[in-house]
Formats: sequence, C-alpha cells, structure tokens
Amino acid sequence: MARSIWITGGALSGKTQTLVDWFQGLRDQLPPGSRVLALAASSETRWALMERLAAVGWPAIDCTTPLGFFEQEVMLFYPLLAERAGFVPQFPLLLRPENEQELAGQLWGPALAENPDAPIAQPLRERAVRRLLDLLQLAANSGTDLAEIPDRLVQGLGPAAAVELPGNWVDRAGALIVEWRDWCLRRGLLTYGLVSWLYGNFLLSDPRYLDRLQRRYQVVLADDTDDFPALAGRLLTLLQEGGAWAGYTHNRDGASRLGLGADPVALQPLADRCTDHLDLGRANHDLVQRVAPLLTTVAREPFAIAPWAEAWPPTVQVLTTIARAQLLRETAETIVQAVQTEALQPQDIAVISPGLDSIAGYTLASILRDRGLPVTLLGNQRPLISSPTVRSLLTLWTLVYSGLGDWLNREDVAEMLVGLSTEPDPWLATPEPAATGAGSIGTEAELDLALPDLAETSPTGLRRAIDPVRAGLIADHCFRPDRQRPELLPVEVFARWDRLGYRATMAYQKLRSWISEQQQQLRQRLVRSPLIVLDRAVQQFLWHGGRLDPAELAALRELLEAAHRYWDISHRIDPQAPETETIHKFIALLRRGTIAANPFPSQVLNPAPSGITLANIFQYRTARLSHRWHFWLDASSPLWPRGGAAVLFGSPLFLQDWNGRRRTPDDEEQADLDRFDRVVHDLLGRCRDRLYLCHSDLSVTGQDQLGPMRPVIDASELGVDN
Repeated sequence: MARSIWITGGALSGKTQTLVDWFQGLRDQLPPGSRVLALAASSETRWALMERLAAVGWPAIDCTTPLGFFEQEVMLFYPLLAERAGFVPQFPLLLRPENEQELAGQLWGPALAENPDAPIAQPLRERAVRRLLDLLQLAANSGTDLAEIPDRLVQGLGPAAAVELPGNWVDRAGALIVEWRDWCLRRGLLTYGLVSWLYGNFLLSDPRYLDRLQRRYQVVLADDTDDFPALAGRLLTLLQEGGAWAGYTHNRDGASRLGLGADPVALQPLADRCTDHLDLGRANHDLVQRVAPLLTTVAREPFAIAPWAEAWPPTVQVLTTIARAQLLRETAETIVQAVQTEALQPQDIAVISPGLDSIAGYTLASILRDRGLPVTLLGNQRPLISSPTVRSLLTLWTLVYSGLGDWLNREDVAEMLVGLSTEPDPWLATPEPAATGAGSIGTEAELDLALPDLAETSPTGLRRAIDPVRAGLIADHCFRPDRQRPELLPVEVFARWDRLGYRATMAYQKLRSWISEQQQQLRQRLVRSPLIVLDRAVQQFLWHGGRLDPAELAALRELLEAAHRYWDISHRIDPQAPETETIHKFIALLRRGTIAANPFPSQVLNPAPSGITLANIFQYRTARLSHRWHFWLDASSPLWPRGGAAVLFGSPLFLQDWNGRRRTPDDEEQADLDRFDRVVHDLLGRCRDRLYLCHSDLSVTGQDQLGPMRPVIDASELGVDN
C-alpha cells in the first residue's frame, strides 16, 4: 500500500469514503498503539468524518479541525510558549469574538480617535477594530510577520486601504496589532488569531515540541485540504517528514473558505510529497456535465448562450417574475406542489441564495410552515438580545441588583412578567381534576387552576400565568422606577387588583418574594456571583423539569455560556471591579446586538436538516449538504460571483500566490469569475435531480438584476413569465 495518497475530486465524488477505505486497508500494517490525527475543514464535517472513522474500529483517533488542533496544542504546551515568548504564564482564557471586539475597542479607543483631519464616527471605528483583528488572524494563518501588515496593505491596496482603515490607521496597523497581542499575553488571554500566531511562530519551530509531535502521531488524515490555512500545510508537512503515513483529499471545486484564511495553493505541495494520486473527477450527471459548462461559459462570454439554447436539459426549470415578493410566493407554491405531487420529501429540497436576507427567509419559512412543511434555516444566528427569554432574565437581574435602574422601563417589566410566569398546565398534567366533594363545583381559585386554557398552553405543556394584558396593568400600577433601586410594589397598590385573577396574582407575588429573597442573601453576602442569581432564575421560573422550547433552550445555553465567559475575563482583567459594573457592561454588550458564540457542545450529533433547507451559498457549501432538488433564489443577482461577508478585508494579500503587486479591478474580476466557477460546479454536484433558477426582474432594492446568469434566464424558453 502507498505510504501517502492524494485524492482529488468534485462534490459527492466519494473522496472522504475513499480516504477512509485507504485507512481501513492500512490498519493491518500499523503497529499496536499507533495514534491517528484526522483533520476536517469545519466542525460540521468533523462529525461526519468521525462517524466514518469510527466504523474502522481503530481506538486511538484524534479528530478535530486545524484551528481546534492549534488551540489544543497551545493550551497543552502553554508553559513552553511562555518560556519561549517571554511572558508570565497564567491559565489561558480564550476570548470569543464578542469579547475580543469589545476589549480591543477599549484598548485602541484613544489611538483610533486621534485623527488630525476630522473626527471619525463610532461605526467606522468599530469597523476598523474588526478589520485589524481580522488582519491579525490572516497574518497568523499565513505565517506573515505582523510588522509586514502595513507594507502589504499599501502595496496591495494602495489608497483603497484607507477606506476601511481611515486616518493614519494603515501605517499604524502593525503597531496596534502588536500592542493588542502583548496586552492579551500579559493577562493570559487568547484569541483565535493569537492561537495561530503562537502555534506557528513558537511551537512549530521548537525542536522539543516537534519531537513529541512526530512521535505522538503515526498516521495523519486530512479531509478537504482546499479549506485549510497555510499554517495547517506546515503542520502536515512536518508530520509527513517525521515518517507518518498521510492521506489527503482535495476538492477541485471547493475552497469555500477562501477569503477567511484558507489557502489551497499553500496546500498543493503536499500533493508532490505523496507517492500515490487518485482523481475521482466530478459527479456524472446532466447538471454537472451540461449545465455547469453553460453557466460558467456565459459568465465570461454572455453571447455564447446561442449554441446552448437548443440543448437545454429538462432537469433545469426557470421561474421568472417581475417583483421579488411575487417570486418568493411562486417559489413557495412550487415547492408545496412538488411535495404534494412529485413524491418528494421536504428534506429533499434546498433553497439557496447568494445572500438570504431576513425578509426572504421569513417570508419563505412562513408560507411553507403555514402549508404544513417543516423548514430549517441553516446557520440562523440572531442577536442574543432578540430572545424574549433573555431580555426577561436581564430585566430580573436589574431588579435584584441596585444601580441598574437606567436599563428598565415599564415595557421591559411587562415582558418579564409574561416571560417568567410559565408554569406546568395542571389540566394537561392531571387528566382528572381532584374532586371537591359531592355536588360541589369548587372554589373560584380551584376552577381557575382546573379549567384548560389551551390558547395559553405551549406544545411543551406549559402555560403563562400572566398574560400580556395583565402584565401591562401590573407594570403600570405596581412598578416603581428608580435609578438606584427600582422596585415591584405589592399588588394591593393597584386599586382594582381583583381584576388580575388568582393565577396572575399568585405568580406576581411569587416573583416579588423571590426577588426579595435574593436581595436579602446579597446583603448577607451569601451570593458570590451574579451568575448564581442567573442560574437560580432559570431553575425557578423557566426550567420546569426540562420542558423548554428548543429555541428557548438554545438561547438560554448561549446566554449562560456567554455570561460565564464574560465574568471570567472581567475578573482576569480587573478582579476588584464591582459586580454591578460588570452586569452593566454585559447588558450593554448584548443590547448592541452582539451575537454570542455557539454554546459548546452545540449538539451531541450532527444530523442532517429535517425539513426544507434555507441557506446562503457559503453556509450550504461549508455544511457539505446535498439534495435532490435545488431552488437558486435570485439567480440573476450580481452577488453570485462575489464572496461578500465570506471574504475578509485584505485576505488576497496573505495568500501564497499573491505576486506582491497592487490589486487591480481586472484582478478582482478574475477572482470573482474563478469563484463563480467553483460555486456553480460545487452546488450542481450537490443537486441530484432538478434545478430551479428563480429570477425576478427587480431585486429587493428595486434595481435590475444583471448577474452572470441573466443571459441564461433571458434566453431560456422554459420560464413562465408572470
């Protein structure tokens, strides 16, 4: 068997399974106790690779992502790093992106506010902070010296760099990043960029570490190397030089993370080191063999559509409308009809858009769900503050701790009363209500508890004791605002409190008693952290034996993990900071619309979406999904060849094939065309039966859509002109 193998192919060509089969045949030649390092491009594909490798039955397999491996090694060898880099070792804490943005903004605030020409608006300063942090990560993943960043920006972008980094920030980019690096290392704080920088600059060049690394792993497997950073290429090369068996897969139409740190060219030298090469080609069906060449050719030569018009495959349909709202309805109705008449399951359909905006996602999901079809929005991350449950807990926090009254108003209190008054529905929990005696109809309170109120009962068997109307009355009459000590007054201060009803009154009194109890324990110094209060609130008002809606459970997990991380970091920076001040900063961070990092573990397994999948191009490609039917929304949009948010500022300047010259519009156009070729071949390789090109003459902004697929749609005679 070959000592190393390089497997190339398109989407769904069997690359991963071929790699697993190669390892299956290798296991008989491995000495007992050999360890295997398996690297996948993303956390989603890691689960799939783990499941396949588990079937081989080899006990010692470490399966992770390149960045996950860098983080693991930096944590394990942190004392060695502290010795080599010359900083005082502390137990390292990893900053999440939301914490990184806030702390870097505070550190660089005075420097970024200095502008000799004109003051720079706060949104521009926040964007500049994000750009600088991204540059750190790009430089670390590519092995670039941080001091070279300003020169690369000037050489590669010229005056265009000042658009994203106004003032004199371009010239100071290297110094600011170095300042941020040193500030974090002195406090034992790590970011993803710093993890890569430490691993590439110190661990990979340390002979002691390399000796242990090469003796630890006897086999290395790397799936989808086209999405790996250049630093991962150095790691794989060193392992192979140390005598490890090596198997790699490479998607010729991949590179979905190009622009986010991936560098396929930097991984190509691994192919030259391999003794065996296997090319699996692309998927062999009409969509790949006939439609993909048409779309990619027309993108470069629009008038080349004529020879293809007569050979249009029947597996491609076109939906055309004038307005985009009409297109969304037509697309949804076509999907509903297909499920009803084509023996098609909802999980066989995917709707893909170059930029799935909130309006389109909500409209499609609402129409399809109203027709009884399940929908999965892939990678649907929303600001944590958008969850009513999260807002209710933050409001409760401000009532327990003093000095936070500025965050409160009556609407927040009313929302909290509704959100934290959930209770098990006794009518659903007890099929036969307790008897109150022969011929007795029971008291008013007993009837209030016993009679079903299905309108207020959730599918989880919980009901809300306080409805929005009663919550509004309580907030108007029983809430006393105060900057230092806001308070919920007794229900009797409301002259007509009898109108609230028994259930609402008891739930309100229970909430008041709980707040008073927590405040008393705070005065007695029995509560060491606000996180304890937050956890108690979840247990008292929301948990109910785990009967939570999945969306609420996900929001709670994100909130608790973000809060724990924020408190750990705050205490590391300033152990003497008052708890009220930390709560104030945390609430301010969430109210700015921060999207918290995904809680770990996000899920125990990685199942495929259970309904119709709605996703943008990047989400769909990185998830490595496939469906029988594809609906390409906004097919004529000019966004199809562009990377958009999936391309970081300055990323082309940190690729190995950058020639050192200034980027021109022709370079950008060529990069877009190359990206479009990869996107079309990759997506069509993941569509097995039928493709719908969904086009509206006007975009969501009311402009004509003149993207690379517009000539195909105009020339097609399969479209239905609405």
